[in-house]
Amino acid sequence: MSLRELLVAPVRRALHEGAARWPWFRRVVSIGAHELERALHDTLYRDGYFGDSGGPAVELEIGTPEYTRPLPHADEGAYIVWRFFSVRRTLDVGCAFGFFVEAERELGLDASGVDVSQYALDRAALGARGHVRYGNLLHRLPFGRGAFEAVSLFETLEHLPPEVVPRALREVRRMTTKYVIATIPSFGPNPNGPGG
Repeated sequence: MSLRELLVAPVRRALHEGAARWPWFRRVVSIGAHELERALHDTLYRDGYFGDSGGPAVELEIGTPEYTRPLPHADEGAYIVWRFFSVRRTLDVGCAFGFFVEAERELGLDASGVDVSQYALDRAALGARGHVRYGNLLHRLPFGRGAFEAVSLFETLEHLPPEVVPRALREVRRMTTKYVIATIPSFGPNPNGPGG
């Protein structure tokens, strides 16, 4: 039995009983749940950043009204990795909805992904679900040394301040035995960071 299985049921039961017994406890738990939800979801990489395919088009910073699998060229990128790199196990850092992970898995690769946007991960592509998780490149990612043969960063590094890029690349290099594959878009004068 996992630690999660050992903890979830008793904690859930205690919270339920406390909330049923004491109105003030219910309020504290409700406020705590709301604040935890806010803390887990960053304020930038949310619905407005990725567009809105369920309603009126919203112009994104990346110049599209919706973020779908063709936009990041997931199929083309996955094909290039599959065809030209001799790898089986890959990690996509900054995977967003996991389109690249999904495309690589369709080609038979053991692909995983990480992203800082819980919003995007909660809406992961069907073929990426269960293979993407939260991870922040500026902190140690939850994988061992040499866990992957290739680590990709497709349009990810430009979201970081320049002074932390060397540290981020050291973390990426720690996780791979063969390749680091990165693309960095440039659309003219482009300040670094989330607005760039």
